[in-house]
Amino acid sequence: MTFDTPAYSQERSYRALSSAHLADSLYSHIRSLWSSRSNNVGGVPEKCGFPLQFEIRRYWQLFTEQQRAGLQSILARPQLQVSAVSPSGRFRVHFDTSGANVPALLDDNGVRIPGSARAYADSVAAIFDFVRRFEVETLGYPPPPGDRGAGGGDEFDVYILELGRSFYGQTIFEDVVIPRNPNSVYASFIEIDNDYGGFFSRGLWGLKVTAAHEFHHAIQVGNYGFWEEDSYYYELTSTWMEDVVFDEVNDYYQYLTSYFNNLATPFNSSNGSVEYGRAVWGKFIEKRFGRDLMRRSWEYINRMRSLPAIDGALQERGTNFAREYAEFSLWHFYTGPKADTAKYFSEGKFYPSVRIADNVSFIPPTAFISSTARSLSMLFHQLVVARTTGATDTITIALSNLNMVAAQRRDAQAYSFSYRITTEATDATYALLKNGLKYKLIVNDPQNWKSIAFFNTNVNIEGDTSPYPNPFISGSSGGVAFPLDGDDQVIATLNIYTTSLELVCSKVAESRSQFGKQVILWDGRDSRGNFVSSGIYLYRIFLPSREVKGKLAVVKK
Repeated sequence: MTFDTPAYSQERSYRALSSAHLADSLYSHIRSLWSSRSNNVGGVPEKCGFPLQFEIRRYWQLFTEQQRAGLQSILARPQLQVSAVSPSGRFRVHFDTSGANVPALLDDNGVRIPGSARAYADSVAAIFDFVRRFEVETLGYPPPPGDRGAGGGDEFDVYILELGRSFYGQTIFEDVVIPRNPNSVYASFIEIDNDYGGFFSRGLWGLKVTAAHEFHHAIQVGNYGFWEEDSYYYELTSTWMEDVVFDEVNDYYQYLTSYFNNLATPFNSSNGSVEYGRAVWGKFIEKRFGRDLMRRSWEYINRMRSLPAIDGALQERGTNFAREYAEFSLWHFYTGPKADTAKYFSEGKFYPSVRIADNVSFIPPTAFISSTARSLSMLFHQLVVARTTGATDTITIALSNLNMVAAQRRDAQAYSFSYRITTEATDATYALLKNGLKYKLIVNDPQNWKSIAFFNTNVNIEGDTSPYPNPFISGSSGGVAFPLDGDDQVIATLNIYTTSLELVCSKVAESRSQFGKQVILWDGRDSRGNFVSSGIYLYRIFLPSREVKGKLAVVKK
């Protein structure tokens, strides 16, 4: 096995030098995992050993020569006693017939069945054949590259080992197949557990989701490359893929409590758990746009990091990542007892409820909610309002920080925000709720935030009838959304005028769901296809039985 060492910028070199102890910590963690594997020590298994390889390559320059030799040995191909080729001829399954690594099927009580090593290996071969057909032929992903016969033939190699519940499996990528800047592609092999006893999904169910998960990792590094700081998207996608290929297993459920309790964690971060629960992003994309859009994002990853890659795929559908992340945030509220599986997550009734960050009682005439949020995170606040009858109303406010630029540079800063909720006289910058309250999000960079209010925690979104974003940056992706009242899709005519009532653009469009409302989208172009200039514009939307009108500020990019 060879490692290509990535080029380090000066800033990263300084960061690495100041964090040299991470190499020792990482090395000790890997040695501990391999020790627990060989000694069959229990504990909560990690989902996948794949992220460790990101860290190994990230800190490779910091390891001592002795540590590098140890890592090379740990990540080398196992030498097992026998191998068998799968029925399709695409996989070579390696296993032992004696010793600690001997595989076995489990009975209904989770006990290993003696003499079932060959049957387990045959199951591995059949399941990987199925996974390859589904992910390559049905979903359209390219197969992983060959390894030049490294495992004894041209087949893709799968090794069955006693993983000691250290993790479900791992895809180890080794020799560079196509060197390229910035992200080379790699040949790989897969290691899996020899029985999946004691796992959340045990026996063949654990084997199934591991095969779907790890084979997609092989597709990722074998075709789209390796971005050392984006392991979250590799894991997100592979965990989502488990549920696409084997919808009946639902292994990702075990990570959802941790994920839903940590929605303030940035979207593009990892902590060993949330990135697996974040498979719900794939569920969101699949329901809104179809599962092909996930593959399209990976096709962009050939040449760019994950966030711009996702954004590029969404722009092809007339939207963008920031807009969809805000919509994604909204979906999280409708889970558990509040699930609406028709509009939102299809499996949302099995998901936990969101954690409310703050609960404030409204004392007239004005209340404030103040806190901080990191880039690409979401928070939920609640305001309890007493009625004159003695009953109370609950207003939930979903807040999304949409700062992709800060997220891309891994900015750890928490950005301040505050809400002002009042019954006093206000200006047009305040949103109106049906109970007479008005509220406003106060931030320094309003273009990087989205706020949505829920009155009495029902599915009707209140106080958000103005265009979004406003001001709109002409030339940016995703366009501007004009909210409509009503839940049904409609055909509408959108007219955009200058303040002197010159018609700039007229278009007929079908509304789409966004932030709990039907919206009409405009890309910021005039009737000739050019982006409009900076200024104030008027809009009129003609619906079958009424019209919507207002003002929009445009800033030229």
